[in-house]
Amino acid sequence: MTLPIAITEADGFALSMIGILTLSLMTLLGIFVAILRSAAKRDPEVEALIEEVTRTAPPTPVGSPEPSTHEPWEREGDWWKKG
Repeated sequence: MTLPIAITEADGFALSMIGILTLSLMTLLGIFVAILRSAAKRDPEVEALIEEVTRTAPPTPVGSPEPSTHEPWEREGDWWKKG
């Protein structure tokens, strides 16, 4: 009994690879869509907390120097210029 469509081994391999690539692409697309949908929805409690923090946070002065971030045992960055 002969099949009406002759598929060689190379054709079968190529078709299976196309199927695997298509399945992989659809999986990645589904993950991407799920990420976008979940990022669009935010928890209302988190939104309220963010708004409260931005309302109650004191404004930072523009010209104020930044606090020192080095440890007491560390030298300043320009120690070699002094003296």
